[in-house]
Amino acid sequence: MTRLSSALLAASVAGAALAIPATSAHAAESICTFTGDVGWNVRDSFNSYLLGNIANGSAYKHKGGLDVRDGVQTDGNGKTPALTWPVDSVTSSKISTSGGAHWTGHNLYTGDDLAEVPNNFTLDLDFSNITVELSGSTGRLLVDYTSREINTHTLGEFQTGEQAELATITFAKAPDLTSNSVNVTGDVALTADGVEVFGGFYTAGEELAPITLNLTADEGCGSTPEQ
Repeated sequence: MTRLSSALLAASVAGAALAIPATSAHAAESICTFTGDVGWNVRDSFNSYLLGNIANGSAYKHKGGLDVRDGVQTDGNGKTPALTWPVDSVTSSKISTSGGAHWTGHNLYTGDDLAEVPNNFTLDLDFSNITVELSGSTGRLLVDYTSREINTHTLGEFQTGEQAELATITFAKAPDLTSNSVNVTGDVALTADGVEVFGGFYTAGEELAPITLNLTADEGCGSTPEQ
């Protein structure tokens, strides 16, 4: 073997040795199937405003409020209900939920035809299929939505979107989806896109309700071997 061939072989072996740690450094990924819920009630002041005497008080002949569906639960706690969204699927980087919630208030209709009532709420916001995307101890909160541009005196146009980035999330610690249970809370801040989702009700950067992940893995949960 020539000196050149020996040098090339040594370089090849060294390169392969260096490549091994890079492969084995991949973190073990969860192979768990989780059940549970995501706790998030949007914002106490939002619910208090909408469920109180301002948006649904005696000034309005027809009242709205909060309706939940398809597995979303509320504790019915007066003007500041706690909402939980049922977990639909979990991957190593995303937690998807199902169900929805619909808030309505400031109804301008004063007639007696009940079919006209749902079309006349100036505050009309629907969230469904909220998703938490994870990246270490931070994340994003995505929603499917329908909302009006908010003006309490006239009906704004409806706008809709799917998996819009509503807010950023900063967790107290990174959720560990290789463990048998996950219970972690994060702070939530509205994004610029979220301002449009809310119909201009809030400004970018405002703090929303904290979000809590409550997950339990099926029996026999484990992790894939490190590569």
